[in-house]
Parts: sequence; structure tokens; C-alpha cells
Amino acid sequence: MINCYRQLCTLAALILLSGCESEPTDPAIRFGIATAPLTLDPRYASDSGSQRISDLLYRGLVVLNDESRARPDAASWETLSASRYRFEFDRGARFHDGELMRAADAKATYESILDADSASPFRAGLSNIKSISIEEQALVFELFKADPFFTGHLTLGIIKENETALAKDKHKTTSGDFSLRGVGADGSVSLSRVRDRQLFQFKVVRDPNVRALKLINSELDLIQGSSNGSSMALAIRSATVSAAS
Repeated sequence: MINCYRQLCTLAALILLSGCESEPTDPAIRFGIATAPLTLDPRYASDSGSQRISDLLYRGLVVLNDESRARPDAASWETLSASRYRFEFDRGARFHDGELMRAADAKATYESILDADSASPFRAGLSNIKSISIEEQALVFELFKADPFFTGHLTLGIIKENETALAKDKHKTTSGDFSLRGVGADGSVSLSRVRDRQLFQFKVVRDPNVRALKLINSELDLIQGSSNGSSMALAIRSATVSAAS
């Protein structure tokens, strides 16, 4: 599944634009989610909520398509051998502070995950990395053994080199399609879409019945599927009816 939340954010915006004749009193598009993300640090974002928000906030070396195959995100790659990969950053890849994303940033990000003292849940999955080096401003991974699926492990968001030594969740510079506006006391997250500054709020509503009622009452625009297995498609259909009523 590729960038599920990005697609839902776009869909929600279209729903509201097509269903509302006047400007909404609340400028934010509101998602009801069951649990708060445990972290917004991509190096530790292993729960589904954290991963989805992290995907919105950060660009990685690669992104997975609908068939779970790696394709370039912030960088493209060349397979030098069965155990060596060379990544070169897109010249337009920038952090939200305007600075270019560099090989040094990716190197520092992955080295911080592989650090022996790291508590990153992704460390074991990257243990096949023998070395990470920079050659002519390109990032080079050398593996202990060949892995034809190696690039699929490189979706983690890139953090600026000078922020990788900071404590978990203390870095501030993002790079994705969305920027962080704030985190509430209950873990609710507010984001701003970079291209048009549209606000999105991911509101924590733990009870699925309460989420459904808030959707019906137009207090939410989309909701996460309930714990009994209801699909997101049902929530989208409900939101369409709610927004158009």
C-alpha cells in the first residue's frame, strides 16, 4: 500500500470542495483516528499510525508502489553489483527549511539507526548493511550478502545530518508533502500540506461508535475503519454523504 494517508488527504479535500457550496467554518480537514501515533521520528515509527504520519512528513530514498516495489523518492539508484548500491539525490529534493537533501543526511540517518546503542525497531532489518560511504556526493551502500529486495528497505524518512544526534522526536526539520503544525496533549496531530497550506487534523477518538457519530454530525470529515474490520471505503462513502448534505 503506497502512501495511503496522502491519497486519503487528497480525496478528503476533493470531497469537501465538491460537497460544500460555502466556505467551511473550520478550515481544517479532520480525520478521526483510533490511537495517537507513538512517535513522529521516522527512525522509530513502527506502529501503523506513526508510519503513516511519518510518510507525510518525510521523504525517503525510495517509496513503494502499489505492488510494493521500490521506486525513487528523494533519490534514484544504480546497482553497482549484487551487493553494492549507489544513490544520487534529486537536485530538487529539499528540506522544508530550504536546504538541499544530501548524501550526508541519509548517511547520518541510517548510521544512527544502525548504531549499537540505537533502540530503533528497524535496526535488525538493516543489519545486512556492511558499510555506508559517500563517493562524489553520492551515497553508496555495501552489503554483507546480496539481497535483490534491499532497496525496498530504504523507505525511512531522511533526517538532517545535524539533527540525527538529537533525542527522539526532538528534530524539527521535515521534508515531505506535509509539514508539522502541532501535537495536542492527547496525541492528535495537525499538519499543513506544503503545496497549498491546507490544514489537516488527525484527531484521536478511541471509540469507533463515537467516531461514527462525529462523522454523521460533521465533526469529522473522514474516520479510520472500526476495530471490527470495517473498511476505509465505508468511511469514505459516509464522508461523501456527510459533506454533501
